[in-house]
Amino acid sequence: GEQDVKRFKLVYLANEHDQEEFETRIDHVVKCRVCDLTIMNHIDVEEGCVIMPLSLYSCATLVNLTLYCVVLEAPRSKLVSLPCVKTMHLEEVRFDGSKILKTLISSCLALEELTIVALPNLYYDGGCGEEWGLVACVCSQSLKSFKLESTTHRDIQIDAPRLEYLSIRDYRCESLTIRSIAPYAEVNLDVKLNVELDDPLERSKICDFLKAISTVRKMIIAAPTLSSFVVTLSLIRCLSFLICLTWKLLFPNLLGNSCQV
Repeated sequence: GEQDVKRFKLVYLANEHDQEEFETRIDHVVKCRVCDLTIMNHIDVEEGCVIMPLSLYSCATLVNLTLYCVVLEAPRSKLVSLPCVKTMHLEEVRFDGSKILKTLISSCLALEELTIVALPNLYYDGGCGEEWGLVACVCSQSLKSFKLESTTHRDIQIDAPRLEYLSIRDYRCESLTIRSIAPYAEVNLDVKLNVELDDPLERSKICDFLKAISTVRKMIIAAPTLSSFVVTLSLIRCLSFLICLTWKLLFPNLLGNSCQV
């Protein structure tokens, strides 16, 4: 039988991309029950998209996955099963379809650490022509750490009741919703929410967000995010369990006595 491969790292620097050969190589690694897989693609996108094979979605032994500058195609949902994946790092990864990321995360039942780093205009026109960054829906019962650095996400949704660390840096965020997060979590926010503060509905969304993080242990909020909250700063009084609140680019005079930490 095939000899097991515990760790496989590929720095892809081919002069000419051969998709069939690439898929064959990765398929073989998957068959060898790889546990730690890293694919670093350094081929210019003009030379052709490097697409991960569908076999990746059913690697039962995979624990750690790191992908850089590759494309994930849309699989049939029945084919996605990654029961052992605990850490996932996706950097400049493009998706052929807007629901792939959500499906991928929800299929990793043991996922504990997720990092996503994206750049503007990262899309794969593989017949759908959709920009993958329209929605980032992170729904996981096991996730403990989530880091997002992006300029493409317009709608970010978090539903992770065990999430202990959340860091989001996103400068084109229109909606940020936290449905659940672990008590006494640490939150680091550097986002610019595109909201109309004169709109009662928009203000209500900010209120709901602040209430959702009312039990956090430590919160770091950057100036662009603070400007989105300024009309509802009185709600900070409700964060009774807040141990340490740190403002980047501090505005002590703006807060006055409304927030005692």
